[in-house]
Amino acid sequence: MRKEIYENLIQAKKAGKLPQITVYNRIDGPGSSLDLRLFQQSFWQLGQEAKYQPRTVGITISVGTDIVVEPLKPGKIGVESIDFGFCYIFDKGKVPSIKENWLLRVMEVFNLDGVKFTIRNIYPELKSAGLGGSAAVTTGCALLANRLTHSKFSASQIIGMASMLEQDLGVSLTGTQEQSNAVFGGVVDYAWYPWGMPGKDNFYGTSIRQKLLEPKDYPELRQRIDLYFALQRLSADVNSKWYEELGKIA
Repeated sequence: MRKEIYENLIQAKKAGKLPQITVYNRIDGPGSSLDLRLFQQSFWQLGQEAKYQPRTVGITISVGTDIVVEPLKPGKIGVESIDFGFCYIFDKGKVPSIKENWLLRVMEVFNLDGVKFTIRNIYPELKSAGLGGSAAVTTGCALLANRLTHSKFSASQIIGMASMLEQDLGVSLTGTQEQSNAVFGGVVDYAWYPWGMPGKDNFYGTSIRQKLLEPKDYPELRQRIDLYFALQRLSADVNSKWYEELGKIA
């Protein structure tokens, strides 16, 4: 299977039809950080979902990232970001488990071989604009690897996988909203199930979703929202502070 992927990529490159995926970043709406793992678990109560269930709203319509798959020498895997200026290539199975290699670790989950993911922001001047770019690209890599390998991970499994890999490797303290937005897109109200829905085969990353706007209404939404990116990470540790405060009362 892995050799077949490499050979198919060689043919796709010759034809100018390399596989790719586009994932979009989100603007946090009401609820904001309630999708974080600790918050989901703290507020959710069985039988009281309608009253206590953690909920958030995400807007995901324009700012995003393209990920293109390219063939690489067999026995190697790699990831390159055009806009952030890095390129990491390692022998398959020998990727150090450090923060900088988190996307390669996603590729290793799917046992990819002879493959490179090339990442490019739709708006290079904005990069990810501080809108959950690492979560979106992590989810995009997982979605693309899932498709390449014909794996059968569900949407909620991809969401949970992307969230835990990113957080456990120390990239970001993250939940499941940004990942869900990358998978489903649009303007959506999410109700979160931290342990999945009882009686269903799912787990962390599961949600009930309600679409709030149709795509035909996005132009009107764009007229009503201005986005200003100051190139400063003034709130980069805000979730860590919330975690610390929650720990004082838990």
